[in-house]
Amino acid sequence: MVHCGVCGRIMQRQKNSRVIYYACFKSVSNRETACPVGERFIEADLERIVKNDLLEKLHLLVDADDRLHEAAASTEGTEENLRFRMEQIEKRLKQISVGRISAYERYAEGRLQRDIYLIERDKMNTESDSLSAEKERLEKELLSLSQSRNRELTETCDMAHRTLTADELTNEMLLYFIDRVNVFSGMRVEIVYRFSDEIAKLIEQENTSE
Repeated sequence: MVHCGVCGRIMQRQKNSRVIYYACFKSVSNRETACPVGERFIEADLERIVKNDLLEKLHLLVDADDRLHEAAASTEGTEENLRFRMEQIEKRLKQISVGRISAYERYAEGRLQRDIYLIERDKMNTESDSLSAEKERLEKELLSLSQSRNRELTETCDMAHRTLTADELTNEMLLYFIDRVNVFSGMRVEIVYRFSDEIAKLIEQENTSE
């Protein structure tokens, strides 16, 4: 559905000679309060802009899905092991935190020499940093597993594959992905997609990683 991006009205599809264009109803019906979008947003131009943007988004989505499946494949069947290792890391990080406090207290009370305290502290800091980095990596692997099993993502990617391999885009395909198209003066277009927040985030991440 094509809408005027200024006044929000549905834009009328009209024909002038051989050119089909969209016109804001407000601009056509009431000259005194004419909408600045105007009356000559040519359909062929709009279709080109919408199709190019949609195809770009679908390519990004398919690429992101492929990356998720590659990451999931490397950890397939090991979710239990990943969570077990995460628990081990969290317990060890708590032990290190307690150890830091204990070492400092012994140093403050004079029961631990300064050079020995610094060696112990640095050793614990190094281990903590290493464990924190491993924990972050495991969290990403678990997220990849979860996302790769997301039913909505699977269905959307299946439709994206069918759309990208189709001979031509149909209205059904466009309506599956696009909620509405807002057009503004100066040939500016805003396409509102039906992607969920999670899928939209995947597409954005893939876009920024290129």
